[in-house]
Amino acid sequence: MTDSDKPDDQTAKMGRKAKTRNARAKTWLQENKSAIDEHNERADRRGMYNDGLRRF
Repeated sequence: MTDSDKPDDQTAKMGRKAKTRNARAKTWLQENKSAIDEHNERADRRGMYNDGLRRF
């Protein structure tokens, strides 16, 4: 077993990856918030493109 295969090292690596993933997701959401809000408002006003096609 190499040093990088130790459970503590793997746990730390997974934690760093999760932290990076969460930071990227937060940044993406901040950068795209206005577009998401605009899309949601438009969908509220007009409905979704497939409203007439859904069977539920």
